[in-house]
Amino acid sequence: MGLRGNKLGMDVARALTFILLATVFLCAAFIAIVSHPQIASATSYPGNTWSWYDYTDGSNDPGVYYALDCGQAQNGLRSAFVILDFGGLYGDGGDQINYYGIVHTQAQVVQLAENFAWGFTQCNSHDDYLALAIGTNNSVTQDYNAGASFGLTVDLFQSWVQQYAPYVSVWS
Repeated sequence: MGLRGNKLGMDVARALTFILLATVFLCAAFIAIVSHPQIASATSYPGNTWSWYDYTDGSNDPGVYYALDCGQAQNGLRSAFVILDFGGLYGDGGDQINYYGIVHTQAQVVQLAENFAWGFTQCNSHDDYLALAIGTNNSVTQDYNAGASFGLTVDLFQSWVQQYAPYVSVWS
């Protein structure tokens, strides 16, 4: 009977040890959860997201693009993400062709995007922010060289936009 009593005593001791350890673990977990600061959530997209597709019939007038975004900045374009799509890549020189078949050279695309951003900065009276992307599409067959030239287009625009940071940023 003494041997059985020791075995029973060992089982009870193990059970109590297990309960004690489980309680300590649960208390520690509870304290960690309660005292841990809230995890920050990711910021959402800006209040407005716009896409502008170049459907012009050949206008390479920078004033049109300046007026377009200046008007938006004055009339409610508040901290927005905007995509300017000048059409599909055309050739290997960074040119883009719009839906009317009008080709914008790489220099024209950069200048039009610059004027769009400039219109925002000059007419923005609320200290809002513009995230601007020069877009392309797959309406024309793409290849590596055209993609590399498009990257250069974005880089040229980015170099110009830096003077307006942080109010304008470039995405591609």
